[in-house]
Amino acid sequence: MSYTFTAPPKDPQATLRHGINWADPQKPWLQNGETITAQSITATVGITVDQVTQANGVVSYRISGGAAGADYVVTCQITTSQGRIDERSVLYRVRDR
Repeated sequence: MSYTFTAPPKDPQATLRHGINWADPQKPWLQNGETITAQSITATVGITVDQVTQANGVVSYRISGGAAGADYVVTCQITTSQGRIDERSVLYRVRDR
């Protein structure tokens, strides 16, 4: 199952830290005691994603660049201690602010 989220507009000059919370108490995806054992982040060409970390069910990353007026998709795929695999995508709209 995949979910797509739209992030608030990002300025082309901004460098931001974002995260995907797989353990969100409002919409928990991880089961009790389940942990993330691997994660990968991919992005549409033209935007930079780096400094990927994971702690307590949250995969965090830094995003920078992009051209004003363009849209980019960042996808996070995880594997869990129960062998489950899923991904979520975030749409970033780069706009001059």
